[in-house]
Parts: sequence; structure tokens; C-alpha cells
Amino acid sequence: MTKRNKIKLGKQGWALVMYTLLAVFLAGCTQTATETAKQETAVMTGEDQAQTSGKLYKLGDTVVAGELSYQINKAESEQKIGDGGIAVETDQQFIVLQLTVANNGPEAQLIDPSLFKLKDGQGNEFDPMVDGDMYVNQSEPFFLQDVYPGTPRAGNIVFEVPVDAEQLQLVVQSGIGFEGDQAETITLPLP
Repeated sequence: MTKRNKIKLGKQGWALVMYTLLAVFLAGCTQTATETAKQETAVMTGEDQAQTSGKLYKLGDTVVAGELSYQINKAESEQKIGDGGIAVETDQQFIVLQLTVANNGPEAQLIDPSLFKLKDGQGNEFDPMVDGDMYVNQSEPFFLQDVYPGTPRAGNIVFEVPVDAEQLQLVVQSGIGFEGDQAETITLPLP
């Protein structure tokens, strides 16, 4: 018969063992939670590379992405947006796009800023200025409004980009989150 040596741990020893196990457990949970949060964020923001047709559209074309269709009616570069007492200036440039969004599906769709992304020739990406909505859509906000089936909604969106930004393209998504699995690209006739 073999004789076993018993390890005796006092209160401090057991506390040390418990704290070590707890730390290992929490470290594993934190890493898993961080990875899960990154994946969920990518899905919710459409960063998980939506499928594109590969076709490049131009100003005036009707572009269909999923159940939404987009038409850029006008594109301008401005130093100042707004009028009267409600205006803002930049030392860069504002790209103001006048567009129409139509819903070809059976249910209302929300016009969210995440549907739009501006890219330049160097691969830089720019999000729309959400606060710019009040400067370029004085009568009614464009963002966070529903577009209903068969009822197109017109409005303006604005991006702030460097003065030397070239080869600008607008990427439009088919929806928000899981619905944003399709995207199309519109080439803008700006420097």
C-alpha cells in the first residue's frame, strides 16, 4: 500500500487557489466576450463586407441594393453648409449629395447613416455627418426617417473630407445589420 502525502492548505492557501481559478475564468470570459462583441459590432455596422455586384454606377443612375434603391441627383463640394444663422464652415470640404431613396420591399425601412459610406481613391472611408442633417435638410430631417413601400424619400446627406480627396465613391447598403448584406458603389463626378 502506498502512502499518500496530503497537502494541507490553510485559509490563505485556499483563498489563493480560489482567486487564481477565478482570475483564469474571468480572463477567458473577457476574451470571449470581447471577440463576440467585435463580431456583433461588425454585423450591426455592416463591416462584414457586404456583397457587391462589382458594377460601378454614376450620378443619376438608379442603384438597387436589396429592397432599397438609390439615385444621386446632385453632388457638390462646399466650404459652408446651412444658411442664415444656422451654418457651419470647414477648412476642408463638405460633399453634399442630393438623393432619393425608394423602398421596393413590403415593409417600411429606416434611413440610417450606416447605409452610406464615402470612399476616396486612397481607400479612406468617411461616414456621413449626422449633425450635418440639420444644415442641409432644413425643412425635414432625412436620417432616422422611414421610407415606406412605393413612397420615395428625397433629401441631402453631407460628408466632411480633406480638400485633396479624389476619386470619390459612395457605397450604399441594402439595409441595417443583417439586412445590409448587399452594397453598391456610385462614382461621384467630383475632384
